[in-house]
Amino acid sequence: MPDFGPHPDLDELLAYLDAVDDYGEPFEKLWASRRFGSVLLAADVFADTYQGSYADAGAWARHYHALIGATTGPDFDFDASGHAAAFKGDVWFIAADNGGIHAFWTD
Repeated sequence: MPDFGPHPDLDELLAYLDAVDDYGEPFEKLWASRRFGSVLLAADVFADTYQGSYADAGAWARHYHALIGATTGPDFDFDASGHAAAFKGDVWFIAADNGGIHAFWTD
């Protein structure tokens, strides 16, 4: 459990516990990234942007290309595609406890 200080806001603490109960480790990693000033905002962002957990950026790219019905050749570099999407700011990845990644849309 993260440190909410000596006098935590009860609404924030309860929101954190609810989000962890609902979303598990991916939400814990999102909150630990320190991108958000409030748990309520982080939970909203999580619900809107979380794409799933994958072995690596290439696995995310394979899944994404399949979802959009993109045609790729046998030499298509999914790993490079995943990293390029992150570099362009379309998606961001947070390291997962199992060595994989959690993927989030940036918008």
